[in-house]
Amino acid sequence: MQTFTPLVLRLMLHLGEDDSVSFNTISAIIARLHGLATQFPAALTQEVFDAIEDGRRRLLKSTGNEIREFPARQDLILFYTVGQIYETSEFSHRIVNATTLFMGQILSQMRVRSIQDIARGLFICTIFLQVITPFIQH
Repeated sequence: MQTFTPLVLRLMLHLGEDDSVSFNTISAIIARLHGLATQFPAALTQEVFDAIEDGRRRLLKSTGNEIREFPARQDLILFYTVGQIYETSEFSHRIVNATTLFMGQILSQMRVRSIQDIARGLFICTIFLQVITPFIQH
């Protein structure tokens, strides 16, 4: 199961690229992934870091292009997943910190060219709010 856990995350992010996959399907996978992450946290950690690094590479490629399609749907799903799986009330959680830094990088570097870009940016802001709310309440 330890080997299977990162594959579930990869599958979910891959499914996230397909617009025909519903959010209910993704949420069901996240619920199962949460259980696996509690049992095998180390197995999932490296996969999340790899997904963040892949996203950073795509961000770097997108900054030079005239057509910007970033962040991708899979990045948004990754952010939502991290917020659902990991305890965000800890002041220094490796995965949560890396994810929030990446989200901040996206918000600071993405160009807004469409309503879809605004929606993606607002979604990231919502995830930020979800992550920092425990800190505000302390």
